[in-house]
Amino acid sequence: MPLLPLIALAILLGELAGVVTGLAPGVHINLVSAVLLALAPTLGAHFPLMLVGAFIVSMSITHAFLDTLPSVFLGAPDEATALGVLPGHRYLLRGDGLAAVRLAVLGGILGTLLTVALFVPCIWLIAALAEGTKAWLFWILLAFTLFTIAKDRKRAWALVVFALSGLLGVVVLRLPLDEPLLPLLSGMFGAATLLYSVKEKNRIPEQRDARGVELDARRTALGTALGAVGGFLTALFPGISSAMAAALVSQGSDLGDRGFLVLIGSLGSASFVLSLAAWIGIGKARNGAMAVVVQMHEVTPHVAMVLLSCALIATGIAALLALRMGKGAAWLLPRIPYAQTCLCVVGAIALITYLRCGWLGLLVLAASTAIGLLPAALKTARAQAMGALMLPLLVALW
Repeated sequence: MPLLPLIALAILLGELAGVVTGLAPGVHINLVSAVLLALAPTLGAHFPLMLVGAFIVSMSITHAFLDTLPSVFLGAPDEATALGVLPGHRYLLRGDGLAAVRLAVLGGILGTLLTVALFVPCIWLIAALAEGTKAWLFWILLAFTLFTIAKDRKRAWALVVFALSGLLGVVVLRLPLDEPLLPLLSGMFGAATLLYSVKEKNRIPEQRDARGVELDARRTALGTALGAVGGFLTALFPGISSAMAAALVSQGSDLGDRGFLVLIGSLGSASFVLSLAAWIGIGKARNGAMAVVVQMHEVTPHVAMVLLSCALIATGIAALLALRMGKGAAWLLPRIPYAQTCLCVVGAIALITYLRCGWLGLLVLAASTAIGLLPAALKTARAQAMGALMLPLLVALW
């Protein structure tokens, strides 16, 4: 059978897998990719391994688009959308949840297009900067951390939240957990947001149609560009996560909620595309899914072209899927009791945490949820809780 129809089939199957990983908290693309790597000898005997690469690229791009939905409508983020929960939740509670999804989808489309267009220059830039900037990473991150705390209106409380979340992160990342970020970030940015909404007796109003959502061209362009810069940082520096990159590049920028949601969408797709550029430029795979792709197949210029084409095709399909499913969620959620829904989602997060991390994971979830409630109670920026990732990285770099 010709290769092109098989690649098209691999893209479609990857889209279906990306819908599952994007909508189901705790089911990550790295898990599916690891399973495929284990099956590689069997798959290679029957199919060209290029098809597995097309599948993983399609799944990863779709995941980046679809995981916006649980973060906006359910407050159940993964690591990449953690900081987007609060703006998305605000949109939801005023009836504009679908607008939040559309903004993130727009950012995802623009982020993919921008990074594919700049793919070759990014390879050169990553190769040129990788060694020279490594020695300065600690000081860059320390300066950013101090700037973030100093910029907060309540500096003392900001320092408290950063320190507590950071100390928890240092401890948790040393625990014998397979997925320490699952309970750490799900509690701090997901369960805490949901429980605070229940306490405030919030309810989901009827969601407005977002087809006429107004766009701020300047903030949309800025959010797209900053998302691409954030994706570049995740590709350049080991240890810089998507959430940390979002916090870094958004500091001092006048994005507002709209621009920030565009940034989150742009960063999600850009970080995966640029992880391929990092592999070509410096031979380093910056995420688990890309690591599996490069282990299965040598990434020649021809292969890179095929994978980028798959990413562009997957972006178009994933955007349509996210908008369609977002519309269904926007219709359904106002018709079910909000407080009970929030508690059910918290229960689902706890169940997934137990299944993946055991009782120790539940203890981490409880601790991270308690710290995640502090920013709202102390009226300080929620981004200070990113100390859970920033402080461990600073300690590791010291």
